[in-house]
Amino acid sequence: MSSVKQHHIRIRYAIEALLVKIAYGILTLLPMPVASALGGFFAAQFGPYFARNKVAHNNLSRALPELPPQAHTRIIRGMWNNLGRTFVEYPYITRMNNEAFRNIAVLEGVEHIKAADLAGKGSIFFTGHLGNFEIGPKLFACNGFPLHVVYRSSNNPALHELIHTLRNRYLAGSIPKGKAGSRQMIEIVKSGQRIGIMLDQKMNDGIPVRFFGQDAMTAPGVARLALKYGTQILPTRIIRTDGIKHKVIVYPPVTITNTGSLHDDVFTIMSTINSILESWIREYPEQWTWLHRRWPENNK
Repeated sequence: MSSVKQHHIRIRYAIEALLVKIAYGILTLLPMPVASALGGFFAAQFGPYFARNKVAHNNLSRALPELPPQAHTRIIRGMWNNLGRTFVEYPYITRMNNEAFRNIAVLEGVEHIKAADLAGKGSIFFTGHLGNFEIGPKLFACNGFPLHVVYRSSNNPALHELIHTLRNRYLAGSIPKGKAGSRQMIEIVKSGQRIGIMLDQKMNDGIPVRFFGQDAMTAPGVARLALKYGTQILPTRIIRTDGIKHKVIVYPPVTITNTGSLHDDVFTIMSTINSILESWIREYPEQWTWLHRRWPENNK
């Protein structure tokens, strides 16, 4: 890449980060419900005109072909509304004290978290980009169960630093995706701690597992950790229930059967996880982020 192009990219990144900071500064002058509603309204109006919107339509056509086109359009508009709200809500939730936060988010299934802690072999709480997906880690921390969260670095270093700073107010720690992060995850589960991870995105060097009836490249790391170290994998669902209000539900751990065939056992566990995620998305399709290139071909 030429030095001129690199310079232009650095300028663009700096402008993007500045605009986000200004937007957050202005929006947080408003009450959270008002700001969230405005963010959702404008995202729903303008989001469908973004080039990325085509990916959402392609994904819906593949995943839910039985629905008519007008239903796809309605789901995508709802998706943009949820994303707009999520973007706007972020600076509020990172600054809220525990009492205020528990007024907008409820945690169910605490008994499963405690049981996993007592087992002492580490626990992995998986979810997807559903509702306001930033709610989960903060809510866990508010209830005394801080998570180490796996993250993907933003392409924009300035934005990454902003988000990282806000998240670190309530996370037990951050785990980067990749080999370094994998080693970190092993140490965390071996010490009996908790990890939060979103498993609904494509991993190019993952394994093909059915998702909405089609093979999707899926990250198998959590299954391997469970099989090797006895780590529990707990489904964790995030639902936007009304405006800014959310419910986070932790379910009993996924059944882990070690037959001695690593390949088959990993595939079985990841198939179960994809099936769980799919069932959640089918119930509230407008709350999932359909913008990810989850399947091969037709999403270029």
